[in-house]
Parts: sequence; structure tokens; C-alpha cells
Amino acid sequence: MWDGGVRPVLNGFALFGVDDNGSEWLCNAFDGLFDGSASTLATSQKMWGDGFFANRANRAGRVFTLSGALANDDTQALVASWDALKQSLLLESQELVFTWNGVERLALVRQSDQPILTWKGDRLATWSVQLTSLSPFLFTPGSRVSGSTALPASVGGMLFPYVFEGGGSPNSWQFPEETVSGMVSLSNGGTAESAVSLRIDGPCVNPGVEHVQSGKRMMLRLSLGTGHYVTFDGESHEVLIDGSDPARGAVVRREWASAQPGGNTWAFSADSGSAGALLTVGFREAWL
Repeated sequence: MWDGGVRPVLNGFALFGVDDNGSEWLCNAFDGLFDGSASTLATSQKMWGDGFFANRANRAGRVFTLSGALANDDTQALVASWDALKQSLLLESQELVFTWNGVERLALVRQSDQPILTWKGDRLATWSVQLTSLSPFLFTPGSRVSGSTALPASVGGMLFPYVFEGGGSPNSWQFPEETVSGMVSLSNGGTAESAVSLRIDGPCVNPGVEHVQSGKRMMLRLSLGTGHYVTFDGESHEVLIDGSDPARGAVVRREWASAQPGGNTWAFSADSGSAGALLTVGFREAWL
């Protein structure tokens, strides 16, 4: 059977190679993984003029279909392998990691149709799985792109003059100033904007974050003590205090900014705060 180097892993389950039951998995079709996302454009004919009326179009989600073959000389072991795949599938979001000839992509998918097994005898079957991604984007597998900064500050910067006994010209010792920019600069190496997660750890008063390239800001009016934090979820647009309490009334400016392809910078500020205050920024590289 044709292999072609296709290596999909669905929720940790490898759909290639030989599994613990001795069954051989082969994936030889992967529809939708390299297609672009559809548009939500809808139109209607103008009654008293030429052309269409149209909605404000957005990118739709994606549908993926993976299919291949499953073989084992032991029919019971083959069935056990198929059962193991069905058990691993989630109705909620799960990761599909796809590798093909050095190209790697990740999609967050949900099972959208029944997994199908078609017998070709008692030792060979073909299979197919259909999956739906609510996001129009693919992502780079592995760790998220992330970085942190403290509030802008300057520390040190002193000059001590001295003259040794016995004469001579005056000299000095210089201790250079240490500065913290309050900036986090990260690169999105993909081709699409990506939702960003922000976390601010106290202590600080009335903190804010600006995405420099877009000028969009998230501003809070609250005193955040030591050991407390606020999170901004760019995917769900939730702002939570200490991971659970909604920041009702504390958000005075809510302008969500995505990580654009290429370079991005976030600026951390507050009315006051100590060196322990910290901004952490994270996102996945995204692809159309």
C-alpha cells in the first residue's frame, strides 16, 4: 500500500505505523489540510439596482477528512486497534498534528461525523475519520511563542571619582545603568494573525498592555496585589482575575489585538508597581 510519508497524530493516537496490538495503520488521504478556509459571504440581489447586498464576511472553520487502511493477521487485534482509536476521539477540542515530508501543522479539531471502518476481508479494512476545526487557521506544532517583561524601570547608573595617593590625574569607576524596557517583542512566523493570551502578575496598580503595531490597548482599573494575576484570553475574549473571577467593572479599555505575521511588540505599563510585576505574552504561530 502507498505510504507517501503521511504522519497524522490525533489526540495522541498515531494513525501510521504499528500500534501496541500489532496492527499496521496507514493514512493515504488527507482532504482539507492544505485547502484555504471558506468565506461566510452571503449575498442577495438588490431590488431597485444592479448588483448584490452582502453581509460582513469572515473566514469559516475547516473540515478535514483522513482516510487509510488498517491491517492485522489477527482479526481480534485489528478490532481492538479500531476500538482504541474510537476511544481516543473527543467530542470537544483535541489536537491533530500532521507531518508530511517535513511540513508540520497543528489543528484544533472536534469529531464531526462517525468514524467509518469498511472490511476488505478479515485481516484488512479501510477507515475514515471526519473532523471539524472551529478556527480557520492551522498552527505550528510544539511550544507556544512566549515572552515576559517587568514594568519599565532604570536601576543603578553611578559614577565614583577617585585619585590614588602619590598624585596623578583623577579617575573614576563607572557602574552602568540597568534598564528594563517594559516591552515584549515576538515574531509570528506564520501567514495569519493569531489570538494572543496575556497575563499580568502583581503587584501593580491600574496596569495596561498596548500592542504597538496596532495601537490597541487593554487597560484595567484595579489594584493587583502580590500573588494575584489577571489573564486575557484572545480566543474566548475572557478577562479573569486569579483564573476564575470575571474582571467585571475593572476593564476600562478592551481592544483585542492579534499577533500579526512578522514582528509584534507589547508594551507593559501601570500607574505604579514594583519589580515583581510581570507581563507574559503567548500565542501559536498561525497559518491560513
